[in-house]
Amino acid sequence: MANRQHPETVVTSHPNADLDALGSMVAARHLYPGAVAVLSQGAEPQALTLLRWLGETAPAIFDASQVALDGVATLVIVDTSDPRRLGPFAELAGFSGIRLVVHDHHGGDLDQLPPHAEVQASRGGANTSGMVAELRSQGAPVGPEEATVMAAGIYEDTGMLTYAGVTGSDFDAARWLLDREADLTLVGQLLRQELSPEQVGLFHQLLEGARRVPGLRHEVLLASVEDPNQVQDAAGVVQRVMDSVEADAFLGLIQQGNRVFGIGRARPDGPDMGGVLGELGGGGHPYAASASLPGVPLAETRQRAEAALRLQDGQVRTVGELGSRPVHTLPADLTLDQAAQRLRRYPLARMPVVADDGRPLGWVEQGLLGRAHAHGLGDQALSDYVAPLPTLAPDASLHEAEAWILDRDYPLVGVVEEGRLTAVVTRSDLVRNWREESGEVPEPQQRSGGGKRNLEGRLRQLLDPDTVGALRELGGLAAEQGVRAFLVGGLVRDLILNRPNTDVDIAVEGDAIALAEAFAEWQGWHAHSHPRFGTAVLKGPRGERFDLATSRIEHYPYPAALPEVEAGSIKADLFRRDFAINALAMELDGPRFGRLLDPFGGLRDIRQGIIRVLHSLSFVEDPTRIVRAARFEAELGFEIDGASQRLIRNAVDLDMPARLSGHRLFRELRYLLDCPAPGLGVARLGQLGMLLFIHGVLAGDEGKVAIDRVKRGEEVLDWYRLLYRPKAPSQWKVLTLLLLWGLDSRRLESALSDYEVRSREAAALARDRAWAADFTAAMSRRELIPDEDVPLFEWLEQLSLDGLLACMAASEDQKVKAGISHYLQHLRGIRPALDGSQLQALGVPQGPAVGEWLQALTRARVRGEVHDSDDEKALVRAGEIPA
Repeated sequence: MANRQHPETVVTSHPNADLDALGSMVAARHLYPGAVAVLSQGAEPQALTLLRWLGETAPAIFDASQVALDGVATLVIVDTSDPRRLGPFAELAGFSGIRLVVHDHHGGDLDQLPPHAEVQASRGGANTSGMVAELRSQGAPVGPEEATVMAAGIYEDTGMLTYAGVTGSDFDAARWLLDREADLTLVGQLLRQELSPEQVGLFHQLLEGARRVPGLRHEVLLASVEDPNQVQDAAGVVQRVMDSVEADAFLGLIQQGNRVFGIGRARPDGPDMGGVLGELGGGGHPYAASASLPGVPLAETRQRAEAALRLQDGQVRTVGELGSRPVHTLPADLTLDQAAQRLRRYPLARMPVVADDGRPLGWVEQGLLGRAHAHGLGDQALSDYVAPLPTLAPDASLHEAEAWILDRDYPLVGVVEEGRLTAVVTRSDLVRNWREESGEVPEPQQRSGGGKRNLEGRLRQLLDPDTVGALRELGGLAAEQGVRAFLVGGLVRDLILNRPNTDVDIAVEGDAIALAEAFAEWQGWHAHSHPRFGTAVLKGPRGERFDLATSRIEHYPYPAALPEVEAGSIKADLFRRDFAINALAMELDGPRFGRLLDPFGGLRDIRQGIIRVLHSLSFVEDPTRIVRAARFEAELGFEIDGASQRLIRNAVDLDMPARLSGHRLFRELRYLLDCPAPGLGVARLGQLGMLLFIHGVLAGDEGKVAIDRVKRGEEVLDWYRLLYRPKAPSQWKVLTLLLLWGLDSRRLESALSDYEVRSREAAALARDRAWAADFTAAMSRRELIPDEDVPLFEWLEQLSLDGLLACMAASEDQKVKAGISHYLQHLRGIRPALDGSQLQALGVPQGPAVGEWLQALTRARVRGEVHDSDDEKALVRAGEIPA
């Protein structure tokens, strides 16, 4: 053993070191001068092949048996953060007297590291990339052979720079190594070697033995095979299998001798294979990982692998979890006609029938009730005509519900607890569940691509960590209480579109108030409840606000009426929304946190950029949705679909918007006028025939003129914002003035009163309108000219900022525009430096003289005759009030 190395610094990595581990070890030799690179427990065939090809020029890599440990002062671990995977170096890593440095990019749990460990984490697709970045910053002298080894590590671990985990640092590192004469031809030959006959045999074994693992969110294929030939580079064979199948992930369990190797590969949106193999004692990336299990039988390894997959990716759903609740039912003591009348109140084709004690008796549908009425049977007892309703316990699996609904063609299955019907599972519930597991979310600005239908990542990008954490806690508490909580409203839509939105609205299938109060008590938040409406507001210590409401169903007793509501399922709650793009929800409870609920195709509409109404009577029941549709078109850049446009025109032709109160109509109009593209929205209202319902003055040509005024107002608002003045105008007030500019001040105030605008705001807007008319007339009569600053200042000081901008946009007189522009840029806000008390201290007597002097000093300021308080004092001391 005379040739054994006695280093002070050792660099090592995980057993069966791959090319990335090898490249990282070579890089570490430069970062830690005098370090010796040592294989803890062998290397993969490709790594050994590369060293053999490089021959005598290869970087020195030693086996663990060639190194003495007694003199080691520094231990550097690369491409792993698990000291248990270091073979003979595992015990050395635990000594507090040893400096322990970890370079890893897997981002795993670091709890297993001893407290004295120094962690250098990177986030590249290959660990070598992060270490090369350090070499670059230090200007390390790297030779061609070393560059080749490091390049091989990067290219292998990133799939030739094509895997999902690849980052810009990987490309930067590869280019830097190429500049140092890395032999990419050699790397390509190494990574593209044809399969040997033994590898081909293993490939077919794995492919033929691959079976889908049930009960997972993703489609994962698992194969367990015996390999008496002990094929080299089994990882490369597994990758070839992954490339050949249409699955989210593949896990190969390969027994070679008394050891089973687990090798996993996953697609970008597949399960975390690093986590799965970590449960088996191994580790790696989310998309590439491995584990070695000595002495464990193949059958037992398979059982452990399936358990690990279910732990990491399992989502076994029950009928109790999926079922729609609360369930709406028909009492058995109704007649058939009474049942038909009751059923018509709901957006449901069928409904269960229950006894007085909640026991399910069966179900009926609208078609049967209609035919019974046609046959003269409307006064017959409902209970005599119900169809059988299969029932299941809440913990029954979805497979049992599928057997009833798909195999026996029942439209729904009841969920029964303690003899009472508490939920139902329908065919659409099953289809929605499958769709949720397989669909995709479009990426921002890219309506035809995306990842899995889970919004947690987007949520973390849009909201702060404390808010996301609180939503997780709320979802967990809801599950404990036996209710379900969902994020709903525009925030879900905007998560998909990657648009800023912090309005957190939560629908609860159950008692929203009880959930809010329990959460407030647990987390130290404040809850304010509204029992009459089943709503609550939660406010957190850092300003967080969650609005909770019990999920509800609604029906309209007559067109344009306010809806009558009652508790309903989340699906019913989403159905009452205006458009499919807003009928989306995100689950908050437990393992399904972040999963998108999309029962009405809103995600597809977002991809296609369309606004689609949910049902044909929507604009009849609530015509304010016409204004809302125009707003969403303008705000999102979407387009109302053809069917919805026809329904709008039908509602307008029937004068349905005329039935709305002024308050309801103007509230929606105000939202439109405050949106980022109000001119487009108002123009769309004109195309849809809605302006006349806002006010009669907007009929005919005046409507077209008003649209042009609003568009000019939008331009004026943009111009003013570029002045960067501290006070911002109220956009809706400016554009309301412009929309109704055809009204005189008296009629304008009356209209605003009908809209239930606050009396103070209505009066102020009316005064602005009157004063703007007088100012415009004075300019046209040449009583005022833009060059005379003092008269211009004193006229325009009477107008609010909103009135000024509206007048500037409404007028076609260039002198009016120029005068207001000059005033806003140079004169507005001019005030004397001295106040009344200072004037009196200078000898001005108390009374009217103080006001006269203040006015005189203001005029002097406007004319530029005084510039500061000293100038003003000198003017006052002169003793004569200037004209």
